[in-house]
Amino acid sequence: MAEPNPTPTPNEPTPAPQGTPQGNAPVFDYDKLASLITGKQSVTEDTVLKSYFNAHVR
Repeated sequence: MAEPNPTPTPNEPTPAPQGTPQGNAPVFDYDKLASLITGKQSVTEDTVLKSYFNAHVR
């Protein structure tokens, strides 16, 4: 009969203790997140348009 391995292997996740509340949930600033996404979309659109016009104007 094999003895149980007391130390977890690196590929196995360590189980979370049962019954312990996870009180520190991350708080998201949704307005900031939305502005970051909007800014990234604007930069991407500008880059695509510049590339398109540079390729087709020459």
